[in-house]
Amino acid sequence: MQVSVDWLKEYAPVKAGTHEIAERLTMTLNEVDEIRSVSNLKDVVVGEIVDVKPHPDADLTVSQVATGPTKRRQIVFRDQALTVGQKIPVVLPGSVLPDGSRISKRSIRGITSDGMACSAYELGAGSDHSGVWVLPSDAKVGARLPAALGRRHDTFELEVLANRPDCMGHLGIAREVAAGFGVSLREPRLKTSDGTVRGPYRVQHVTGYSRYSLAHVRGVENRESPEWLRRRLTAVGLRPVNAIVDVTNFVMLEYAQPLHAMDAANIDGSVVKVRTARDGEQVVTLDGETRKAPAGALLIADRNKPLGFAGIMGAANCEIGDGTTDVVLECAHFDPATIRRTSRALGLRTDASARFERGVSEALVRPAIRRAVDLILEICGGSLGQLSDSYPKPARPGKLKLSLREAADFLGVSVPSATAKKILKSLGFGVSGSGDAWQVTVPSWRTDIREPVDLYEELIRHYGYDAIPATLPEGSAGAAKRPAPARLADSLRGALLAAGFTEVLTHSLVGPKLLERSGFSAKLPEIANPLSDDYRYLRGSLGARHLEAVQANLRWRKDVRFFETGRVFESGEPGSAPNEQRKLMVTVGTKVRGASFETVRGALTLLVDRLKVPREKLRFRSVTLGKFVPGRHFQAWIGNVRIGWVAEFRFPDRFKAGSISMLSINLDRLPQALPEEWRVQMPPAHPPVYRDLSVYLPEQVPFAELLHTVEQNGKPHLAAVGDPDLFVHKGRRSITVPLEFRAEGRTLTDGEVNCLMANIEAAVKSRGWEVRT
Repeated sequence: MQVSVDWLKEYAPVKAGTHEIAERLTMTLNEVDEIRSVSNLKDVVVGEIVDVKPHPDADLTVSQVATGPTKRRQIVFRDQALTVGQKIPVVLPGSVLPDGSRISKRSIRGITSDGMACSAYELGAGSDHSGVWVLPSDAKVGARLPAALGRRHDTFELEVLANRPDCMGHLGIAREVAAGFGVSLREPRLKTSDGTVRGPYRVQHVTGYSRYSLAHVRGVENRESPEWLRRRLTAVGLRPVNAIVDVTNFVMLEYAQPLHAMDAANIDGSVVKVRTARDGEQVVTLDGETRKAPAGALLIADRNKPLGFAGIMGAANCEIGDGTTDVVLECAHFDPATIRRTSRALGLRTDASARFERGVSEALVRPAIRRAVDLILEICGGSLGQLSDSYPKPARPGKLKLSLREAADFLGVSVPSATAKKILKSLGFGVSGSGDAWQVTVPSWRTDIREPVDLYEELIRHYGYDAIPATLPEGSAGAAKRPAPARLADSLRGALLAAGFTEVLTHSLVGPKLLERSGFSAKLPEIANPLSDDYRYLRGSLGARHLEAVQANLRWRKDVRFFETGRVFESGEPGSAPNEQRKLMVTVGTKVRGASFETVRGALTLLVDRLKVPREKLRFRSVTLGKFVPGRHFQAWIGNVRIGWVAEFRFPDRFKAGSISMLSINLDRLPQALPEEWRVQMPPAHPPVYRDLSVYLPEQVPFAELLHTVEQNGKPHLAAVGDPDLFVHKGRRSITVPLEFRAEGRTLTDGEVNCLMANIEAAVKSRGWEVRT
């Protein structure tokens, strides 16, 4: 989820900076994947559109943009939704985008473009890439973007796990921030009464939801949203539409509770139904697509027609427009499993369905709709005509028993009583009781807290994982027999890490769009219930996701070098499990065309050396395959075993790169190509004894003869002979050999080692060689 730091601080008034907040959330909640800031966009200025007209020879827009009191620039861009008076970011010629692209003055279909108008995504300041970034109206024309926006547009991407639906909204995240920094949470003050206001609409329902609130606001004047609301939405990548739609999006991003607004003039009758879809029923959704309702889908409908898919997307027939005067708001808690099934069947995942699938709390329905009514009345005027709430089986607050002694036994560290109580109360829990027997009341929005062990996690999250003392594991260690491919993978991994490659872990599921774009398509095992179309198949190669990773990382770097070991799959016989193979893939991506192939060739040579295979046994056979550059695709063989391939990808521009090359090694097949089996031994339990042997060895005597003599006479406790040192003394060659003695199950005594050394020295002297003392 994309989080606005400025918005967050409205509820949690902390003085910490963006990076400090992100670090605290990473340590206490979930990982912050990426921080986006405008502070480094010093080559981008604020421009104001003063004239727009269509390009005479292309589906483009030609605009005149003021970048100062007397300065105007002609800029050509694709976005046709921009209008005169809007302010946009302008990248001046000679500047460099975050992905390394240099902007220059150039001709586009015969029209000169003196700069570039960018999306927030292209500038690395947001996730919206649907069009040019529309800046707040108070941004000063000609000002550098960091100075014009300040830190109010700093955002970060927070990974929200499935068990924390409350953190799909800024208020839930702010609660964690407030607890982490020890400040009080400022919740929005609701003006609309929590009571019931009777009105014209009646809700008719079946199963599929547990709570449904409906509001009717009359006499509104739908208009453009105020600046503060537009700024909140654009900061997290949403485009403002109109005041009513923007309010529903704002409240969803605030409370994590989706809402839907409908034009009351297009609702037939006075009954709003929550029902299952009929056979063959179709809905034209807000995006203009006609979708057939799958069996069991939950619909919102009036007397004659469906008004949308419950919890996913509304229908176009009741869309809010500029002429809307009466609004019907719905806010509900739908069955997560039903929403998930319908969303997958439709191939349609929205911000609303993502929250409903996680199971947002029923308790958020009422405050969310009251907040929406407050904002609509404040911005658009009008009056409240109805506020009803259907809640047949109200949920009771959960209560758990907590023992700090048992928590300490589980966590390995004792949390002081006062600290534990402070942590729980700051997170919204109620705490009562004394001594070691506490009763904890679970807040309604924490649907993930079900057992005492969940409370232990809450304590240690905010007390600090680093407070757990480091202890060594107890018990005897055993040597597990690992398969040869796994042991080889460990060895090759070490070689690549030492050479500066980065290990990555990519998703094992892929979708048809990525497969088509990458060319790594094949007959792959299909998932019966995929999360979305992007996760429909088990991967047949590591390559598709690696290309995706190259694109993501080249936005910030000139080149990337990484590797991965993982399993790939191919369809087996009908009714049987997929076939699996373990593969190693090394991928190199650069912004310079043709600059990656030799690097992966070098990586293959490095790995062959690590495997102690003579280089002359490595052979290559040229192959022609459509997705790779002709003449730069080779099968790699060791002896008569094909171990993999090395190739340069033919279409790097599809992934915004200049050059991408790959090396793939089949780890399951690799042991067959090696001269001997790799072995793993238990580390010795008892220490060795070390001695040195120094011998004046004549020049004509090979070292191998000395080594043979030492090994034969050092039995039974000579464990190893180290690398020799050569020293020339008074014209004579002196060789010093380190010796290691060890006994099975015990430590050797000095007397035993002295006896063995005496035997070795006697044998050396018997050969006519002098022992140097």
